[in-house]
Amino acid sequence: MKKKIYLTIKNYVEFLRIALKRTKSEADYFIFQKIQGQFLIKYLLSIQINPKDYYILDLANGYGGGTHELTSYSKKVFGLDLYNLIRSKSINQVSGNALQTPFQDNTFDLIICSSLIEHLEQPEKLLCEIKRILKPNQYLYLSYPPFFSINGGHDYAPFHLLGEKAAVILSKFFSKIMMKKKFGKKLEISNSFKNAYGNWGLYKMTIINGRQLINNSGFKILDQSTKWIPLNFSQIPIIGEFLTWHIQFLLVNEKYE
Repeated sequence: MKKKIYLTIKNYVEFLRIALKRTKSEADYFIFQKIQGQFLIKYLLSIQINPKDYYILDLANGYGGGTHELTSYSKKVFGLDLYNLIRSKSINQVSGNALQTPFQDNTFDLIICSSLIEHLEQPEKLLCEIKRILKPNQYLYLSYPPFFSINGGHDYAPFHLLGEKAAVILSKFFSKIMMKKKFGKKLEISNSFKNAYGNWGLYKMTIINGRQLINNSGFKILDQSTKWIPLNFSQIPIIGEFLTWHIQFLLVNEKYE
């Protein structure tokens, strides 16, 4: 699947500007998600997939910025999240668990799953549920930061590369002395990866783990690349785990009726 360079220097500059201040407020994070929604549409078009008339599900969509952009472009879009953080009335939002969605079999043409799978202790259940509600031979966009990448530890980064115990101690220490905040509140660091982010957790989802899960779940990989950038470090064994800031997969649901 051949891709064109679909983003401009101006896009990258704007993305970096927004990324640096994304945790200052919920409004900033909404804008951060919004620009990524714009980039996602550009990416899909670059690989000859036009979601204009698709039924789309945006899983774990948070504040809904990406969902907002998809809604302005496509036929019918739903967002689903455990918590209803949506402020926009234009979004069809559903409160629910991504592992047990309320949707019927074979409902969607495209499912977006960004930065969710690394928070699940049993990620195979997520792919099984997605496979159920995705139409045969239709698409799943799956992305996440590989665990050993510089930002793969989320709030523990970059200390997660030193192991869980060191990551917790050092992250708490630097968060305190630097007075780190998220959305105007003091950043709280959990005592273990498993208890990170309340009910979410943080698990070692690597590129190779993701590929194994995908293959075992019956999806076919149409594209594997580094999110938003033309340099595809993700294809390099071992080294790619460290250099890929965010892996993206475009998958097709190979099931036949």
